[in-house]
Amino acid sequence: MDGEKSLSLLGLQAGASAVDVEAAYSAKQQQVSNLLEKAPTEGLKAKYQQMLEPLAQARDLLLASASDASSEKEAATPGRGGLSQSKFEDLPNASARHSQFEEKATAELSLQEGQLLAGRYKIEEKIAAGGMGVVYRAFDQNRNEDIAIKVMLPSLVKNPRAREKFMDEARLSSKLTHANIVNVFDVQNDSELFFITMELLEGQDLRDVMENRKLARSAFTKEEVLELLAHIVAGLNHAHQVPCTVI
Repeated sequence: MDGEKSLSLLGLQAGASAVDVEAAYSAKQQQVSNLLEKAPTEGLKAKYQQMLEPLAQARDLLLASASDASSEKEAATPGRGGLSQSKFEDLPNASARHSQFEEKATAELSLQEGQLLAGRYKIEEKIAAGGMGVVYRAFDQNRNEDIAIKVMLPSLVKNPRAREKFMDEARLSSKLTHANIVNVFDVQNDSELFFITMELLEGQDLRDVMENRKLARSAFTKEEVLELLAHIVAGLNHAHQVPCTVI
């Protein structure tokens, strides 16, 4: 396996650092492991199992290249100290560095199962976390159905500009009604918690579908691409037709 193929396999660009390699490998390895665990037949299990070895080989090759490049750079810069990229693996929890933003978000905001927001929304589980907030599955006692709740991070709530931007974007989103755009129901706050309530969508997002197709080496057909684009463009077109008063 050469460097170009290794980069392609992990979805990286030339010049990727050891940190990038570890993050990409960890994500790909987890995806394949999830597919392996859920595979309905022994044939598929064997196929997914075979995918793990090339990923590890690509990781090792790219880490070696990154180490060599880092050593050459340090040698060309006399007197430079500090920790080189080649020592990344010596750091604790190195394989989880790529999820630092999610971990930070979870650390800042951790709602408990069964916790009630605004006397109406019962928290069931965390779905995802990002740089702006954490998304939970919750049961809306008024609607009598599960919904998604995006709660703004406490650190951003304390920033008036960030809080106003979050709220304005949520209010604008609530004006959009289209089959290809997630429905936003309301913008609320419970004490110091600011959150958006929205439609709960089950299944995979497009990024996951693309990654799984790539791992399975199953390219999209022209017809599939055109159908996906048609849905995306229809949603974008509708969004651009809605008057925007948010600055």
